[in-house]
Amino acid sequence: MIFKDFSHPKRFKQKIVSFKQIQKIVKNVF
Repeated sequence: MIFKDFSHPKRFKQKIVSFKQIQKIVKNVF
C-alpha cells in the first residue's frame, strides 16, 4: 500500500494535507 501511495504523488500530498489539517484542529481544541 505504501508503494501505491508513492506511485500516486497527488494522493500522497492529499494525505499530508489532511494530516496537517488534523494537527490544526487538535491545536485549536487543546
